[in-house]
Amino acid sequence: MGVNKIYNTEGVPSARIVNDHDFDIAMGLIAYKRRFSRFGFNSDVNTEEDIWSGGGLYPWPETAERFRVAANGDPADDVNGDGARNVIIQYLDEDWLQKIEILDTAGASASAFTVGKGYRLIRAFNTKVGLFGGKNIGIIKIEHENTDAVIGHISAGQGITQMSQYTVPANEFGFLFNLLMTVSTGNAGNIKVFTRLNANNLVAPFGATHLAASFDDIIGTIPKSGISARIAPFTDIWFTGEKVSGGGNASFSINYDLRLVETSFLVE
Repeated sequence: MGVNKIYNTEGVPSARIVNDHDFDIAMGLIAYKRRFSRFGFNSDVNTEEDIWSGGGLYPWPETAERFRVAANGDPADDVNGDGARNVIIQYLDEDWLQKIEILDTAGASASAFTVGKGYRLIRAFNTKVGLFGGKNIGIIKIEHENTDAVIGHISAGQGITQMSQYTVPANEFGFLFNLLMTVSTGNAGNIKVFTRLNANNLVAPFGATHLAASFDDIIGTIPKSGISARIAPFTDIWFTGEKVSGGGNASFSINYDLRLVETSFLVE
């Protein structure tokens, strides 16, 4: 077995005697593979809802539109304020390929729109704040330009969207593994995993929604290991939660990893 080289912050090569496949992926040393972690949270569940911090059913977009931070945010979440000064938008563009743009926040006003249009918000997060150790002060909502649909939600003080929803890009296959499910203390709940094939089919016949897995009567935190079957490009993935017992409404959280492999490296 050969010796791989990695580089320290000064650009000096260092020898690594053994290979570590997961570490290689995380470091970007395998060109055709990457690892993507998802986490979703819904703080107020009774009847079945999608698991994302916006609550209720997620409004899956059917058109490619520009993205922006919605109006009516906290005045401190402004490019010159004490709170969040920017938001990073990761999205799937008109070709269903991943793109990244940075938007300056505008407090109680809406931000500028992204340059590009996209069908799916993958993730939004904040990287700059006005105070050392600071956070976003209020809720930050990401919306589509024409429909005004809120498709991303950053809870106050959290700095990043918490959404179980994901769509596999056009140029990759996905493999889901390392699932961790939690229902709040004093409650029990059911969690379901759904997929929708061919999400890029935007006129009838549309891609069908399938129940991929169901986990009943979950109490506390339940891990599930193993790896899923290959998930095709343009496939939507999401989780739902439903409280079945306990006092008051329950909170549900989901954590899972996706290993993504470029389509050109897989044989049909």
